Amino acid sequence: RCTFSICTIAVRGIQKLYVQTKDPDTGVAYNAVCIGDWLGTTRPQCMVDGKANVHVFFPTTPMLSAYSRINYRGTMEKLQYYKKVVGAPSMIFLPDGSVRVTGAVHYDPTVKPKTVPDAADVPGM
Repeated sequence: RCTFSICTIAVRGIQKLYVQTKDPDTGVAYNAVCIGDWLGTTRPQCMVDGKANVHVFFPTTPMLSAYSRINYRGTMEKLQYYKKVVGAPSMIFLPDGSVRVTGAVHYDPTVKPKTVPDAADVPGM
């Protein structure tokens, strides 16, 4: 058994989102983990699955959101970014009990976007 708390801390004017895991009987915190910068325009969406993992989905920029999965020990198991496609992206429960992000496509900020070739460049010349 554990209790999850979502909180924000301002660091040099930037809102950081944290997840804290506590023992509900003693109030002792197991861990607190920073899951990223929070834009603050909408509340983070939180879900707990059947394996006691908390899933948090929150905006980081007007077009990007972050998805994080934290286990009951307070360890972040996954952090992914998503780019908005249509409407407001969100999380949903699937019939097998897992959680999925909808309304957005996976985005990897470490991958450079493909460049469009210049029309003036002639291959082989």
